[in-house]
Amino acid sequence: MECPNCHATLKPNARFCKVCGYQLQQTTCPRCGAPAKPGHRYCGSCGYDLQSAGTSASAGANKKPPFLWIGLAVALVVFLLGGAVVYRTMVRSRHGASPAPVASLGADNPPTATAARASSGEATATASALPVATQTSPPPTATLAATASPIPTATFTPSFTPVPTATPVPTATLVPTATPLPPGEVKAVFNMDGHFNVRSGPGYNYPIVDIVEKGAVFHVIARTADAVWLQAFDEKGQEVWVYSPLLETNYPPEAAALAPTTPVPPTNYLVADSVADFRPEQGANRWYYLASKSPGSLEFDWMPKDGNWFRWTKGGRSPEMRLSKEGSYPSWNSDAIRLWSNYYEGTLRIEGEARKERGAGYGGNGVDLRIVQRRTDKQGNDILVKTLWEGSLQPYDTKGFTFSVSSFHVKQRDAIYFITSARGDDILDNTIFTAKIYLMNENGIEVTPPPAPTPTPRPAASNSSVICFAPQLRQYERSHGGLGEAVGYVHKKDGRFSGIVIRVMGAPGPDQWRHDFVVSGDGGYEMTALSVYAPPFYYTMQVAGPGIRSDSFKLEYPEGPRRAVVDWRQTPCK
Repeated sequence: MECPNCHATLKPNARFCKVCGYQLQQTTCPRCGAPAKPGHRYCGSCGYDLQSAGTSASAGANKKPPFLWIGLAVALVVFLLGGAVVYRTMVRSRHGASPAPVASLGADNPPTATAARASSGEATATASALPVATQTSPPPTATLAATASPIPTATFTPSFTPVPTATPVPTATLVPTATPLPPGEVKAVFNMDGHFNVRSGPGYNYPIVDIVEKGAVFHVIARTADAVWLQAFDEKGQEVWVYSPLLETNYPPEAAALAPTTPVPPTNYLVADSVADFRPEQGANRWYYLASKSPGSLEFDWMPKDGNWFRWTKGGRSPEMRLSKEGSYPSWNSDAIRLWSNYYEGTLRIEGEARKERGAGYGGNGVDLRIVQRRTDKQGNDILVKTLWEGSLQPYDTKGFTFSVSSFHVKQRDAIYFITSARGDDILDNTIFTAKIYLMNENGIEVTPPPAPTPTPRPAASNSSVICFAPQLRQYERSHGGLGEAVGYVHKKDGRFSGIVIRVMGAPGPDQWRHDFVVSGDGGYEMTALSVYAPPFYYTMQVAGPGIRSDSFKLEYPEGPRRAVVDWRQTPCK
């Protein structure tokens, strides 16, 4: 059997030519419609040349179907768009941006596998895959452009805003934690005029264990977390706590080690006793002895010292007016006032006793008693005046009574007045009026007697920061007027004397005298002691100041007033 289109030899009963794909089934004459058998060249009815019709049909059959071209165009568009998407993704990822979503290409009829196989000449194509020529319709001659609308090729332009390159943030430099200095390396000096309170713990609610003056030196052991309070050894070698903002230090207070623990504050702790604290000196142990300007007034005059007590000796008030260790005698026009200056913050309580004294206090009109709390601002204006307790004694009440004032809140520098007032006249008004003041701390511990610091070896001072002095007596001379005098020079190698003093102390005892005498710029000093209270008549002197250790020299005056010439020389520290 021969293909009528390409004349290829075919198997019998073949439906299609295996070479050109020509359909070999029986067809009709395109002119008259009569059936034409395969292999006949001319129509048996009208003589029409069937070979020319086959050629024309073959040409139509060989044309690529329109949808195949559409498929190829869609594939090309998909390829171009895919490449653009990949390029855009690569660019945006390089700049840190997220890729934009890819839009749908919208191809409605993508090419099928069957059509692809037919175009390659595979024998598995279906009858509907290719157009079938009939005798009643001429073979199609339309081109691909006539059968399908061209799909425009999309031009894809990447759309993105370049992300600016972020400025690199500099990496923070880690600061190493400072290693605390060894105990004693941090030194603190009180260089202000006045007195400085040394306490048993880090706070104003701890007892005051000592009161020091300008020039006092402390060797710091530790600190609180905020470095406001420092644990230190004082010049007596006892372990204390001091308030750092009032001190000068050779290193920042934070350089000291953090204290692992702090003491528990005491409660019911005796901080003042009007009898035991009495001294014939205004301000001793925070007690003052006053005469009011008028009855009931808190404005006052200082009562003069007269021997071992205070007595009004100037006129204008009763000559009997006085204040002693236990007693108070008011004037007819002025109250006798014993004032205690408080240096605590927290809670206090008071207990005491009151009675008329036999003899000078037995009779008269009796007296009225008051305890008043007073607080003033920096300008001296009252911001609190509060009566804590009131009582009275009848003329012959020599038995009297005890009294107490329950807990009340105080701030530093509150003044507590103990007032004795006459009733009309002051005849036989000598009154025993005593008081004890206790510090209270909630959840504190009761300590009786007062706590003694645990002895701890004092840290050895570095020779590079401490200098030592030793005394050298030149001679004794005639005094120029004082009971005891001393003069001389301090010989310091570097010639600098700022902050250096000659510290002079009287004989030990409750009335010990103590004073610092400034060393001049050339190292010279002069000391005059006007009085001593009781034999033996001597003083102890030494050099004091920041970073200074000194031996002591005993100034004795067995024959009365005279002057000692003593020099101090810098020596190697032992």
